[in-house]
Amino acid sequence: MRISVEQFASVSSNEYDGRKCFQILHNLLHAVYGTSRTAEQNADVNFAANFYLRMFEVYEASLGHYFRTLYHVIKFVNESDALKTDNTDADYKNRRRYTSLVRAQLSAFELELLFYNGISPHGEKFKPLIEKFGLLENFDTKHLLSPSHESFYAKTAFE
Repeated sequence: MRISVEQFASVSSNEYDGRKCFQILHNLLHAVYGTSRTAEQNADVNFAANFYLRMFEVYEASLGHYFRTLYHVIKFVNESDALKTDNTDADYKNRRRYTSLVRAQLSAFELELLFYNGISPHGEKFKPLIEKFGLLENFDTKHLLSPSHESFYAKTAFE
């Protein structure tokens, strides 16, 4: 992944690639969101989703591709006949094992953006899989824009 971030009050820009992109997007998201939101706005899933969407639109070429790929990997594991067994519990454990390998590759900043992508219209099909496979298990919720946002997901997303 590669993104270009315009400098404030300047025509120059900085380019970032790889995992650094997610840290930069995290910083931008928090800088723009700020702390001036009301408690009512902070607790509103639509407010948070629309806020994320404004950033997503700017970086859609990179973020869209990234999250579509991640979604299809998790969807493949979820639907794979090769992981089916006669035991539903064993079937889930097999699938959970493969999704945990994917989850282990995600940085804190990637998990944060996954969180907000999942509550947006772009992630409506992904959110149930995030919850089913606990893709936010290693996510430190201190990275959220507001502590109240944790309630936007079922507890299973964090287990």
